[in-house]
Amino acid sequence: LSCQVSLATAVPTEAWLDLSLGGKPMVRIHDPEAGTSHSILAMGMRAESTYTITAHVRALEGASEGRAESSFTTGTLPPEVVVPVVTLNGPTDQKAPWTFTGLIDMSLAGMRPSAVTMLDSEGKPVWYSLGVIPGMFIELTTDANKLFVASPMPFEVTLNSETSWMNPDFMPRGTSFGQNPDVTEGDIHHDMHALPNGNLALLRYHVRGDVVGDHLQELKRDGEVVWEWNSLDHLPYGAAKGDVHHGNALTVNVEEGWALYSAAAMNLVVKIDMATGEILWRLGATGDFTFAPGQEVNWFAHQHSPTILPNGELLLFDNNGDENRSHVRQYAIDEDSRVVEQVWQWPPRGSEIDFYTDRMGSALVLPNGNVQVCAAMFKDGTLQGSRVFEVTRAGSILSQFNFPAPYILYRSTVGVPGHLELL
Repeated sequence: LSCQVSLATAVPTEAWLDLSLGGKPMVRIHDPEAGTSHSILAMGMRAESTYTITAHVRALEGASEGRAESSFTTGTLPPEVVVPVVTLNGPTDQKAPWTFTGLIDMSLAGMRPSAVTMLDSEGKPVWYSLGVIPGMFIELTTDANKLFVASPMPFEVTLNSETSWMNPDFMPRGTSFGQNPDVTEGDIHHDMHALPNGNLALLRYHVRGDVVGDHLQELKRDGEVVWEWNSLDHLPYGAAKGDVHHGNALTVNVEEGWALYSAAAMNLVVKIDMATGEILWRLGATGDFTFAPGQEVNWFAHQHSPTILPNGELLLFDNNGDENRSHVRQYAIDEDSRVVEQVWQWPPRGSEIDFYTDRMGSALVLPNGNVQVCAAMFKDGTLQGSRVFEVTRAGSILSQFNFPAPYILYRSTVGVPGHLELL
């Protein structure tokens, strides 16, 4: 779904490509480097489609410009790329960021992935990479020129599908402990991110006899530990055995010096002072907050993907706070008075939307203010496929991408890669 376009000019120029389909402008791609020689990856095209590619150059000195036009027909998608069944309930925004998916085929031994894929606003694949390690999700790096693949061994891949970074020391060790045959001391699990400072934030299993907790870590790329916090040293577990906290999400804010940890087994979201290790607060039914007077109590259970938004509110995916119903919930948090207020939920109160998954799930706020919800649909332990959908703040579903079983999607993310501009 891409091709390399090479340009040569007699004088130093800036250069860009315009990609159009059926006369409709779709994508503009800039070369970040000026010069007399340009090589630009034309990407973001749909399969089996003929695009007009217009190359533009503009001299750095003077006002001279030039252009050349050609066409490119994309090939068919390989079988590993799973195309979702798409439902659109109205016009889509072509400029909306693409959705990144890392589907895993549960029917194959070892949960091998199908492909790492980008989908445009209409659910059409516009980029993919094959043969990668199973990933829980993918996201753009800070400079948007590479993809960070969050997997049991994290790595980065360029937009040309070349592996640009991997550290074999992060490889799963494959040794089980005690009564937890699926848990290995030190193995990465559930969540990891590439931080703006170049480091990694991740969760690792920590085993003490028959009890399993979590190491929360900030690491350099060579594996050196910059910061660490152990859930077994700070959160209670009594006489429980097994995965007593079941951490499934971690956010590290290096600039402000805090970390946010989801302890799903305790139905708690925990904010941590990274400098002291002190727990700043615990949000949940057994935590430090009460609901505002007169407001209905709406706690969560077995939550996923808690995120502190720019306005200080917290968004999360609530798997089972309301028995056999899942929700996305947004809370306003007063850290001083320890009062919390639910300011939004989806599905809305009184809705007849049948929405439930007893595991996995994510939610994020899109640039237009709507919310993208991702759910690997499990019910009574049975996989029913995965869905990604955009919902308005009023509660309506604008679009829905359905992936049939046996494919699961742990989390979806969005972005516009590289030096692309959606037209």
